[in-house]
Amino acid sequence: MPLNNNLIIFCGPMFASKSSGIIAKAKMAVEKGETILAFKPVIDNRYIAGDICTHDGVSFEKATGQKVILLETTNYLDKIYECCDGKHVDHIFFDEAQFFSDLSEAIEDLQTNLKPREIVCAGLDLDSFGDPFKEMPTLLAKATEVHKLKARCAVCSSTNASRTFRKLGSSKEKIAIGGSSMYEARCYEHWIQGEQEK
Repeated sequence: MPLNNNLIIFCGPMFASKSSGIIAKAKMAVEKGETILAFKPVIDNRYIAGDICTHDGVSFEKATGQKVILLETTNYLDKIYECCDGKHVDHIFFDEAQFFSDLSEAIEDLQTNLKPREIVCAGLDLDSFGDPFKEMPTLLAKATEVHKLKARCAVCSSTNASRTFRKLGSSKEKIAIGGSSMYEARCYEHWIQGEQEK
């Protein structure tokens, strides 16, 4: 068992401020003089490479003064240890956690060997088809703290949007990287309606 298993998850649909949660926690840690490392998948090529940016333009690098490290979505653990360079890290952040394979095992390894105060992940709990997204259910089950966030529905403007809707005419692949031109947040009723219209 890991010696320190403090795992915090921000999850929900797109446009629910998940990355904002990571940025706020990282900024607070830096202000306290604590050390941080942040990672995101190299396949996430939206906005600025090497940074975590919210949909409304808030930047991890500007908020914390630190760059975000790009990782492949498989076989990335050695790279994380290289980035630590033998130094203790208080907080480790993973944005777009749903894209990383075997992340729960990697986190247990980091918790056991690096012993950070906490590991924080942000990711989609459901894909746009309404299915649990890869390893996110395992991460949620192992988390010590979960923030299940909601967004504003693009159809009715309620703040109860829990689903990500892939717009008509967009790619039909299971995983397709995109922003507001491809996706929107919807409440369950209007997500169902949109899927039926497809």
